Amino acid sequence: PSLGAPDNPLLMHPDDMAASGFSEGQIVRVISRAGSVETGIFADQTLRRETVSLSHGFGARIGSTANGAAMSQLTDLDEADSITGIPRMSGVAVRVLPIQ
Repeated sequence: PSLGAPDNPLLMHPDDMAASGFSEGQIVRVISRAGSVETGIFADQTLRRETVSLSHGFGARIGSTANGAAMSQLTDLDEADSITGIPRMSGVAVRVLPIQ
């Protein structure tokens, strides 16, 4: 990602980006069963095809106008670990749509 890019971009394999019609830095909506976030999308050829990566632990707070995307907005406690209570932060099914 370049300067001026969202603080917490979504990463996707470049072949998947091309197949989906996304361009580097484009703003997209990432949607899960629990919620959605908007952020920029960037290519990462090290990712496995048909997967995306969004870091957890930082991003905009709910209701904030700051750049970034909080992974916590895509999860809920229904999917938390039964022993620790920590929400699942990997293997979350998402859809990625362009912002119109």
